[in-house]
Amino acid sequence: MLAMISTADELLAVLEPLPHAARLRYTAVHAHRLASRGELGPVLAALDARGSYERRLAALAALTGGEWEHLAARLGDPDPVVRRYALRCARRLPVPDARIEAAYDDAPAVVRGDLARLLRDGRRPGLAERLALRVRGAYGDRDAARLLPGCSTEFTARLLPELAGSLAYEDWSTLAVRHPVAVLDHAERELADLPERLRDPWWKRHATGIAAALPAAPGRVLDLLERYGPDNLPGPVHERLGDLVAADAERVARWFADPGRAAARWERTPGRAVMRRLVAADPPSLPGLGARWFHRGAFDVLLRCTPPSRRAAFVDAVVAAAGPRRNVRAHDGVIAHLPAADRHSRARAAIEALRAEGETGWYLWGALALLPPAEARPELLAALGTGDSDDRGTLWDRLVANAGHTRDPRQVAEVLTLAAGRLTNERDPVRGEALSAVADLPAPLIVAALAAGGGATGDGTGADALERLCLDALRARDCSSGTRDTVRTLTVTLLAAVGDAAAAANGPTGTDDATRPDPAAGADGAAALRTAVRLVEALTAHTGTVDLGRLGHLLRGGAMDVVLDALGPWLDRVAARGDVMPLLALVRSCGRRAHRIPELRDRLEQALRSCPDGPFGEIATAWLADRATRGDRVAELLAWEPSAAFLPPVLAVLAAERTDLLDHALPENPCPGGRFPVAGTPRPLPPFRFADRWLPRQQQAAVRLAADVVADRGRGLDERAALLRAVAPVPTYGRALLQRYATSVPTGDTSVPTGDGDPASSSAGPAESALTAAALDSAAHTDDPASALGALLDHAGDDRAAAAWSSAGRAAAHARPSRVAALLHEVLTSESGVKVTVRKAAARLAVDHLPREAATALLSAVGSAPGVHPDVHATIVGLAPALLPADEMWALLEAATTHGPESAWRTLMDVNPADLAPAHRSRYGELIARIPFVAEQHAAEQALFHLRDWARYTPAAGRALVDVCTDLASPLDGRRAGYGLTELAQSPLPHPIGGVGRGSLTHDAVDRLLALVAAGEPEGGAGGGDLPARRRLHSLLGSSIRDRGMCAALARQLTPEPAMTSTRTSLLVRAIDLEAAEPEPLRSLRELAAAIASRPVLAVRVAEDLEESHRYGAPLADLTAALAAVRALGDDGGLVEGLLAVALATALGIRHSWPDTCRATVVALRRHGEPEVREAAYATDVGAA
Repeated sequence: MLAMISTADELLAVLEPLPHAARLRYTAVHAHRLASRGELGPVLAALDARGSYERRLAALAALTGGEWEHLAARLGDPDPVVRRYALRCARRLPVPDARIEAAYDDAPAVVRGDLARLLRDGRRPGLAERLALRVRGAYGDRDAARLLPGCSTEFTARLLPELAGSLAYEDWSTLAVRHPVAVLDHAERELADLPERLRDPWWKRHATGIAAALPAAPGRVLDLLERYGPDNLPGPVHERLGDLVAADAERVARWFADPGRAAARWERTPGRAVMRRLVAADPPSLPGLGARWFHRGAFDVLLRCTPPSRRAAFVDAVVAAAGPRRNVRAHDGVIAHLPAADRHSRARAAIEALRAEGETGWYLWGALALLPPAEARPELLAALGTGDSDDRGTLWDRLVANAGHTRDPRQVAEVLTLAAGRLTNERDPVRGEALSAVADLPAPLIVAALAAGGGATGDGTGADALERLCLDALRARDCSSGTRDTVRTLTVTLLAAVGDAAAAANGPTGTDDATRPDPAAGADGAAALRTAVRLVEALTAHTGTVDLGRLGHLLRGGAMDVVLDALGPWLDRVAARGDVMPLLALVRSCGRRAHRIPELRDRLEQALRSCPDGPFGEIATAWLADRATRGDRVAELLAWEPSAAFLPPVLAVLAAERTDLLDHALPENPCPGGRFPVAGTPRPLPPFRFADRWLPRQQQAAVRLAADVVADRGRGLDERAALLRAVAPVPTYGRALLQRYATSVPTGDTSVPTGDGDPASSSAGPAESALTAAALDSAAHTDDPASALGALLDHAGDDRAAAAWSSAGRAAAHARPSRVAALLHEVLTSESGVKVTVRKAAARLAVDHLPREAATALLSAVGSAPGVHPDVHATIVGLAPALLPADEMWALLEAATTHGPESAWRTLMDVNPADLAPAHRSRYGELIARIPFVAEQHAAEQALFHLRDWARYTPAAGRALVDVCTDLASPLDGRRAGYGLTELAQSPLPHPIGGVGRGSLTHDAVDRLLALVAAGEPEGGAGGGDLPARRRLHSLLGSSIRDRGMCAALARQLTPEPAMTSTRTSLLVRAIDLEAAEPEPLRSLRELAAAIASRPVLAVRVAEDLEESHRYGAPLADLTAALAAVRALGDDGGLVEGLLAVALATALGIRHSWPDTCRATVVALRRHGEPEVREAAYATDVGAA
C-alpha cells in the first residue's frame, strides 16, 4: 500500500531503496494520487528546482499526473529526458498549439528536430503548415521539409518540389507513408527531367520514399521502373518486391528480364518468398527471367519453386527464351530437379550424345547419377578402380547423389554400407567428399536411411554404416578440419531432424514428463538419435572442444526436449567430472532460446554452484538471459555469492535493472577474501550507458572509480581514453571528469577526486594529449552539450582543434542559435589564430544551425572579405546554394564564377540540378555555362562535362557547348563539348535541345563546322592544326550517335560537302534498319551505294564497316526484308553493290548462326559478274559453327 507522501523529500526517501523500474512505477502512481488531491504542484516545483535526477522525476510525475502546463514550458528543455516527457505530454494531453509554437523561439537544432517529429503524425496539420512557412523563412528549407509529413496533402504537394532537395535520406520514408501520392508525383516529375545517367543516383537517394509509397500505389511504382528505372534496384525498393509481384507479376518479370537493362553482373535477386509468388503467378516473361538468371543461384530457386509437373516445360521454355546462347542448356544440375521420368529420359539422351562424341569417364558420371540406381551404380562402382583420388571422391559424391535422387531410404542405406566398407583406409579428401554428399541429402531421408537395412550389400543398418564411416574419418591420421566440420554438420542435422519429427508426432509439449515428446515416436528416430549422440561424444574426444553449431535455430516447438533427453546422460557424465563446457556449448547452440528451456535452466543453476571461476561468468550470463526473471535471479545469485557483483554479466544486470543492488559493486575496495574479482585481474566497472537509471550517489561513486582508472598510468592508454568517453553521459559527474582532462588548469571541482594521477598535476605528454583529445571529443556527449561549445571553440587555433571541432557540431546542435551565432562570428571573423579547417567547419555549422538571415550575412561577409583563404572561400561557395535565393548568396556565386579561384569553380560544379529547387536551376545553370569561358583550362574542360546536365534548364548551357565545339581557336578540348551535344541530341528532350532537326544544337554545330570546311582550312600543322574543322566534325558525328533516324538526317546534312564523304558513309551505314519492312532496307543500301559509287577503295572500307556494324545483336524477327535487299543489290551487278551485298549477307549469317537462307545468298553471290565480289563471297565460310 502506498505511503502518505506530500513533499519532495518524502518521495525521494521512499524511492531511494527501489530499483529503477520500481522507482518510475512508484513515482507515476503516487503522482496520480497527488494530482487527484491537488497536491502535485508544490512537489513538482520542489523537484524541478534540484538536480537532473529530480527534474526527470518531476517530468514523469507531471506526465502521469496530467500537469501539462509544467511540461508545456519544457518542450525545449536542454535535458533530453525531460524534453521527451514533455513531447509525450504534447501527444497525449491537450497542450495548446501556441505553446508548441513558442518552443520554436530560438530553439536549438535538436529541439526543432524533436518538435518536427512530434507534428509529423498529422494530428495538427494547421500548426504544422504554419510552422513550415515560419521556420522556412527563419531557418531554411531543411527545417521546413521535416514538417511536411504533418501537413495536409494539398500543402505538401504544393511545397514538395521546392523542399525536396532538403529532405534527408531517412525523411523520405516518413513523408511517403503520410503522402504517397505527392511523393510519387514528385518522383515522376524529377525522373522525367533527369538525364539517364543521373537516374541511378536519384533512385538511391530517394529509395526509402519510393519503398514507403509502394504499398499505396504499386502500379505507379512499376510505371516509374519501366520508364525511368535504375539498372539495379536499391535495397529499400528491393525489399518491397513482394508487393510489386502481387500487383502485377508479369511487369516485374518483364522488367527484370529486359535485355536492355544494364544490370550489374551479380545484381541482387529476389528472395525465396518473392520467387514463389512469381512462379505461382506464372507470367509470360518468366522463362526470359530464368534465362537471364540461369547461371545464378536464383535460377535454382526458381526451378525448385516450380511444381514438379511444370518443371520440364519450364526448363524447355527457358532454353528457348535464351535463343542462340549455348551456355543456357539443360545440364546435369538442372535435370536433377525434374521428376523421375523426365530426369531418366533426359539423362539417357545426354549420355548417348556424350558417348557419340567419344566422351568417357568424368564427363559421363554426372549424367549417370541421374539414372535409376540399377543402371548407374554398376558403372560408377566399376570406375572406383581408378588411381586418381580426386576421381574417386567425385564418384562417391555421384553414388550418394544417385541414391538421394530416388528418395528411397534403402538405396541410401546401401550406399552408406558400401562406403563404410570401402573407405576405411581411403584418403581424407575421398572420405570428405562422401560425407559431404551425405550431409547434402534431405535430413528426413538421412534419418529414414539410418533405420533401413544395408540390403544385399552388407550387414547392419544405415546407422551402423554412417557411424562407422564417421568414426573411421575422425580416427584417421590425415583427418582434416573440413571433414570434422562435415561430421559436425551431419550430427547437428540428425539431432534437429529427429527432434522436429518427434515434436511434430507428439504435438505441443509441456514441461512435465508425461507430455514430453517421445524420441521414438517415429520408427526411424531412435537409430538416428543414438548415432548423433555417439558422434557428439566422438567429436568432443577428438577435438577437445564442443561445437553444436546453430542447433537451437534448427529446432522448433518441443524438439529441444528430445535432444536434451538424448544428450542428458552424456552431460551428466561430463558434469560429474567438473566439465561444464559441453553444457555451455549446448547453450550457445540454442542461442536466445536457451533460457526458455527448463532443463537447461536447471542444469545451469547446478553448474553455477559447483563450476570453477573461469566459466562462472559465461554460465551466469546464460542463467540470467531471461529478461522476465533476471532481476530476481541476480538477487538470488548475489545471496549465495556476493562477490559475483564484480562479474561483467552480473554488473550489466545490476546497472540496467537491479539498481537497488548496484551498491554491492561500488565500494572503494572489494571485500577481501571474495571469489571475484580474481586476484591480478582489473576490477570491472558497471556499464555507464545505464547511468541515467542510477541514483546520484551511485553515479558519483561510479565516476570516482572511473577517475581512478583513467588516472592509472599502469592501464593501457586506449582503455583509459575509452573509459573517459564512456563516462561522458553521466549527469553532472561525467561532465566534471571530462572538464579536468579537457583543460590544462584544474577546475577545482571536488565532487570527483583527482588523485595522484591528475593530468593537471603533470606536464603534458603523449598520454595526457590522448586523454585530452578523448575528453574534447566526448564533450558534446555530456548531459549538457551546449555548455561545452564555448570551451570547444576556444581551441580553434591550437593543436587540439581537430579533437575539439569533431564534437563542436553536436554541441552546436544543442545550443541556442543566438549563442551559436555569436561564437561562430568570432571564429570566422578573427584575422588570425584560427586554423583553416576550423574556419571551414565553422562555416558549415553556420548553415546548419543559424537562422537563414544570420547565416547569410555572416557567410557573405566572410566569403567576400579580401584575403580570405581559397579553401574557406570554396567551402562558403559550396554552402551558398543552401541559402538561396538570398541576393547576397547569388552575388557570392556570381563573383566566384567570374574570379574563381579553381577550388571555387570545382565547388560550383559539384552541385547537380536535383540538389536545387526548380526555381533556382536556370540561374545556376547560367553560372555553370560561363565557367568554360572564364576559368582556367582544367576547370573549364570539367565544366564542359557538366553543361549537358544544365542544358534543359538554361539555353546558355547548350549555346556554350556549340560555341566551344565550333571554336577551333579555343584551347579547350572541343571533343568534350561534342560528346555533350551528341548526348543531348539523343536524349528525349524537346527541340532545340534534343534531336538533330534544323535549328537544333547539333544541327547548328554541324552547319558551323561545314562552313569552316567549305571556306578552306589549314592542313599539315602540328598541335591540332591539320584540317581541324574536318577532324572536329568527324569526332562529333562518330560512333556515339546510334539512332538510325538521326544518322540518316545528319548524313543528308553532309551531302553538299564532298570532303565529308567518309563521315557521311559511316552515318549511312548506321542508318540502315534491317528490321524495317520492305523496301526501306533496300532504299538505305542504295543510298549508301550511291554515296560511294565512284570510290572502289572507299567501298571496300565501307563494306567492312557494314559487316562489323550488323553482325552483332539479337537475331532479327524476320530475315525476309533484309535478304531481299541483299539479293536486289547483288542483282544490280555493280562492284560497289556486290561488295555491300556480300558484307551484309555475311553479317546476317554470323548473327543468325548461318541459316540455310543466308548460306544460299552467299553462294549465289559467288556467281556475281564482278571478280572482286566473287572473291569476297568465296572468302566467307558459310559452314562455320
